Amino acid sequence: MQLTRSSSLTFGQYLLQTGLVQKHDMPDDATLDWQDVIAVKQAMLRLGLIPEVMLNHAIADFQQHKQVDLSQYNARAVIMQHHLPERIAREYSCCVIAHDQNNYVVAMRNPSDKAVVDQLSEQLCGCVQPVLVHANHLSDHLNMVYRQSQQGHGDSHMRSGRTSTVSKALAATSITDSAAEALLHELILTASSIQASEIHIESIHEYAVVRFRLHNRLISHMHITPEIAVVLAQQVCQRAQLDTSATSCGRHGVFSLQTSDVPYYLKAAVLPTEAGQSVILRFLQDANQYADMAHWITDKAACRILQASCGTGGVTLIVGPRGSGKTTTQYTSIMQVEPKDKKVIAIEAEVESYLPGVHQVCVDTTDTTATVDVLRTCMRQHPDVLMLDFISDASVAEAALRTVRAHNLVLAAMEAENVSDAITQLLEWNLSGRMIASSVQTIIAQRVLRQLCPHCKSSHILSAADLAIYVERLPDWRNWVGQTIYEPVGCRHCHQTGYKGYVPIYEALVVDKSVQHLLRSSALGTIHEALTSRLQGRDLLCQAFVQLRAGKTTLAEVTQAVF
Repeated sequence: MQLTRSSSLTFGQYLLQTGLVQKHDMPDDATLDWQDVIAVKQAMLRLGLIPEVMLNHAIADFQQHKQVDLSQYNARAVIMQHHLPERIAREYSCCVIAHDQNNYVVAMRNPSDKAVVDQLSEQLCGCVQPVLVHANHLSDHLNMVYRQSQQGHGDSHMRSGRTSTVSKALAATSITDSAAEALLHELILTASSIQASEIHIESIHEYAVVRFRLHNRLISHMHITPEIAVVLAQQVCQRAQLDTSATSCGRHGVFSLQTSDVPYYLKAAVLPTEAGQSVILRFLQDANQYADMAHWITDKAACRILQASCGTGGVTLIVGPRGSGKTTTQYTSIMQVEPKDKKVIAIEAEVESYLPGVHQVCVDTTDTTATVDVLRTCMRQHPDVLMLDFISDASVAEAALRTVRAHNLVLAAMEAENVSDAITQLLEWNLSGRMIASSVQTIIAQRVLRQLCPHCKSSHILSAADLAIYVERLPDWRNWVGQTIYEPVGCRHCHQTGYKGYVPIYEALVVDKSVQHLLRSSALGTIHEALTSRLQGRDLLCQAFVQLRAGKTTLAEVTQAVF
């Protein structure tokens, strides 16, 4: 089989389409030659966008695989019997472009994924030769190939199982409401199957794109026409009961999708833009996932402390920056107190999941006065457990601490870097040390680290240069030099992200008699120093390095989370 070579794909484009770097992170340097592999590598390392080990793998793969120009290949050159089922072709972004007996040339956006190549060989019952192509060209080629299948090649549907309404939608320039409904259904199922947290449908003038948020990164799923994006947005608005005539302001709502297996609950947000509309669908988690505290809170000491605090009264503060998993910890704690036997009220800025037996109240966090009023009104309901998912200022903090009675539990979250910073913040808000000592029972600070994919991670030997920024904060940093840690690579199992799942880390402080005495009798600076010293060896940094030693996360994740 003769291949038509192409060198139009630059190394920078290759990094983008394999998901190793996001477009908004790319350096804005007009003098940078994107075809110059060494120059691009130096730019990526200088900006800290990709670890060197991953860049070396990417360079080897980029130079190893043949590149072809899909414009030189007729979409009808290969009969449909020799093509992949459309579902597989679109899922793995690949297409058969040449065939000879049991040998297949398959155009791929990422031909270095050996697991996918093996699966394609098994599907085609032959030998697969993967070649590299531009992702945008591949998307257009796929649409032409499978539009052909809709125009009379019915035998291909015998191979893929059935004629798909979704396949027709992708091949068309516009679709009906029923086809849009089927496409939306398919997108939700696909995103759920790879454990994506969000679906983004975005219009960008000449085209539109569907992307999934996976492990805090947006992964491109497919390109669609702006007309299809409009109909999809209308479907979302109808399901979430949003006003379709209000095109000048943002709208948000909640809807559910019932399948034969499980129901899906999604929060929809629609934002009008100059190019059209930006639609985000965020999965609301199933309440059952919060039933087992040990499943989420893997740190045994923190789990014991939190379980003990849930069995008594007082305020339990859960602190950390935005996105650190505070709400998940609160929900998990609530499920431990068996809401069906107690009165449980949750005051939230945004409901993340509907918890059975819990009275969930949404409030506007920007209106402090209204928030305090809602908090006091909820206390008149005499709840056994009160959850407050934000403490934004002094008045809310004071109201939360004053709500504590003998036997009720208050689970409150606030933004702070660590335990000692949380205490410092409360004192700087002019809350007395005596009030804090008598109300607060436990403080737990937490972070969430991305967990390395076990199928593709590669080893890396730590050097003194790697640990330079930790010299002052990590007393035993010299003992880490020469230790083996791991870096992300990317494969089929993790959808080329290098990560699969999350690892939470914690530092916990029980406000016992010694801490109470410290709060009542000491100055602010003394309290901060004493608490920092007390937590040394059990703080977030040490817990993060425990996960690093275990090979569960990366040094870059540790640095981003706790430094």
